[in-house]
Amino acid sequence: MPTANKPLILLYLAFCIVISAFALSSFARIIQAYLAIRYDYQTEMFIVVGQVAFQWLFMPKSAWAERWTYAILALSVSMIGSVLLVPLILMDRAFAVPPIMAIAWFFAVVGVIFIIHHALIVRAKLPARLTLTWALYRLLLLAYVLIPRSH
Repeated sequence: MPTANKPLILLYLAFCIVISAFALSSFARIIQAYLAIRYDYQTEMFIVVGQVAFQWLFMPKSAWAERWTYAILALSVSMIGSVLLVPLILMDRAFAVPPIMAIAWFFAVVGVIFIIHHALIVRAKLPARLTLTWALYRLLLLAYVLIPRSH
């Protein structure tokens, strides 16, 4: 991470995390009946930060500057996805959005951010595997969030 811009970059990353946590926890309220866990603001903050940590595992020989570049990219993509969920969240406040519509919207957003993630990875000349491991993390997370556990 460039040291001259470090405070600004950290502020931007925190902003992305907060926006993502707000949007995804708001979205989760719409489909909470279908989730195996109580999904809230803290859950999403953990998930967003976990995404970066998970991806860094696949960058063992990368310089820290490259890792921070990826963190900025990944959190920017998360924020874009969060912004794309806002119209749905606002519609749900006006009238109850059917969960199937919310889920369809969510997967449309996932498709868009997958394409954006891949394009930014290519543009930043980062390893292409980061798009695959990004999808892997999301699939593992989806299984965790959706598959009921016995108590």
